[in-house]
Amino acid sequence: MPQSYPHQTPDHISWRSSTLYSIAGWMSSWYGWGSVESGTAFGGYFRLDHATGHIEGEIVDTFGAARIEGLLEPGHSLRFQKTYILRALPHAAPGIINYEFEIDSDGWKGGFTLQSGTKGKATCKIQPVVEDAFGLVIGPARRD
Repeated sequence: MPQSYPHQTPDHISWRSSTLYSIAGWMSSWYGWGSVESGTAFGGYFRLDHATGHIEGEIVDTFGAARIEGLLEPGHSLRFQKTYILRALPHAAPGIINYEFEIDSDGWKGGFTLQSGTKGKATCKIQPVVEDAFGLVIGPARRD
C-alpha cells in the first residue's frame, strides 16, 4: 500500500490499484421540442480499477445526478451504463442509458441508447486526477 494513504486498510480488504478520473462532455438532448436537437453538458468522476478495467462513479447533467458503471479500455473504448438517481425533471430518461465511446484525436466520441431505443450523440474527455485513489468517497473498496 502506498505510504501516502492516510488510513489503515482492514485486514479482510486487499489493496487494488485504482485511479480517480474526471469526466466532462456533452450529449444530445431534445427537451421535448420535437425534432430540435441541442447539446446538454455533463460532468463528474469515476474510479478505474486497473485490475479489471471496471469503472464506477457519478455524473450530473441538466436532468440530475446519475450513477455510472462500466469498462474503460485506455486508448481504445469507454462504455458505461448511466442511471439517474432521482428524476429531477420530467424529461429525464427512465431506466438504464447505455453510453459507448471510442478514442478520437480530440477525446472520446460516441453516443448513447435509451431503453426506448432512441439514440443520441455524445462526446467527452476524461482526465486522471488521483493515482492510487483507494477509498475515496465514491463507494466501498472492492474485495479480491
